[in-house]
Amino acid sequence: MAPKKKVRKGKSSKKKGKKSEKDVVEKQADLFIQSENLHRMFIDRIGTWLLSNFGRVVDIFRKFDRNGDGVLTYEEFFAGMKDLEAPCNQIELFVLAKTVDKNLDGNIEYNEFSQGIRYRRPVKVEQDDGLPVLKISREKFDKCPDCCIKKWNFRAKKSLFYSLDLLLHSMKGITNFTGHLRSLLVESNLTIQGLINKVQEQYDQAFKDIIIFSLNGDCKEIYEIGQTIDDSIGFEGGSEEDPTSITLFYELGIKDLIECPILQSDHYFDRK
Repeated sequence: MAPKKKVRKGKSSKKKGKKSEKDVVEKQADLFIQSENLHRMFIDRIGTWLLSNFGRVVDIFRKFDRNGDGVLTYEEFFAGMKDLEAPCNQIELFVLAKTVDKNLDGNIEYNEFSQGIRYRRPVKVEQDDGLPVLKISREKFDKCPDCCIKKWNFRAKKSLFYSLDLLLHSMKGITNFTGHLRSLLVESNLTIQGLINKVQEQYDQAFKDIIIFSLNGDCKEIYEIGQTIDDSIGFEGGSEEDPTSITLFYELGIKDLIECPILQSDHYFDRK
C-alpha cells in the first residue's frame, strides 16, 4: 500500500493569515475614511509631503512602473511609499491608495501627484428600497449661434376671455349713452392701459387722463395701468366661445373735464 502524501498545512494557513490581515487593514481604512475630519487632515498633510518631495517620489515610482505608463498597482504603490519612508502607517497607506485611485479600478496614476491631492468626500451608497429610480431631466434649449447663450422658448398661458361692459360712471344711468363700450371681447392678459387705449379710441384721443375702476357697493377700487384684467377683477375668464361677463367703469380726469367745452355745455338727455 502506497504511503500517503503529507499535506503542508503551514503554507496554507500562512496564506489564510495574510488574507485575513489584509481584510482587517481594509476594514480599518474604511472606518478611517468615514471620519471626515481625520481623513481630511491626513490628505492635507500627506498631499503637502508628496508635493515637496515630488521629484524623489517620481524617481522611486518609475522603478516599480514595469510598463512605463505612469500607472502603479496598489502593491507597487505601497512598496514605493515604503522605500520613500513616507510619514504614514499601513492603514493610512491604504486610505491614501483609495483616495488617489480615481476610477476605483486598483490602478494609481502617480504623475498626477504634481497637481496635488484633494480630499474627496466618500460617496454614500444607499440601500435599494425597491422603488424605481427618480431621474431628473432638464429641458434642452437651442443655443444662439452668435453668443452661445441658450435660447428661451416662451410658452404663453392658455388665453381666457371676458365679455366686458366698460361704462362711463357719470353716465351709467343712461343706457344708450354712446360713450359706453359694451360686449367687448377681451383676453385676460390685456392690461388696464389697454382698456384706457380703447376708451381713447372711442373719443378719438380727445381725453388722456382716464381711470378704470370697479364698484362693489359703495367701494370703488381703482386699478393700476400695469395690471392685467385677470389680476384685477379676481374672476376667472372663460373660453372665447363662452366668455365670462364682467362690468367695469371708467371716468375722465378733472383736467379733461375742465378743458372740454362740450362737457361744460348744458345738455338734456332723454332717459329710457
